[in-house]
Amino acid sequence: MQQAILIFDGSCGFCRSSIEWIRNRDTDNRFEYFPFQDDSFGRRFPDLTREECMRALHLDLGDGSVRVGADALPMVLERLPSWRRLAPLLGHPLLRSINRWMYRQVARRRARDDGAASCEFRT
Repeated sequence: MQQAILIFDGSCGFCRSSIEWIRNRDTDNRFEYFPFQDDSFGRRFPDLTREECMRALHLDLGDGSVRVGADALPMVLERLPSWRRLAPLLGHPLLRSINRWMYRQVARRRARDDGAASCEFRT
C-alpha cells in the first residue's frame, strides 16, 4: 500500500491531537503528516488551496485521488492495523451521513475554539 499524505491544520490544537492519535497507531508508517502551513505546500499540492485545507482534513492517497473531511476517515482507519475493521462501517451510506454531520459539528466547534477562519466540511 502506497503511503498516503494527511494534510491538516498545524496551527489547530484539535487537529494536531487528532494527527497525533493517528501517528501513534500508524505502526506500518502508512502516512506522511503534512501541515498545510508548510512553505512547500503550494509546490507539493498545486490543486489545493490553504482555504480548502482550513475547512477540512485532506487525505491524498497518492493515486491522484483525495478524500476530504469525514470521507477521509474510513480510508485512514483502513490503514491502521488495529482499526481497519471499523473502516467499512464508517463507509456505509447511513453511517457516512452521520459521520459527515458529526464532522461538521466538530469543525464548527474547532473554528470557534481556535479562532480559525473556518474548517467546516463542505458536502
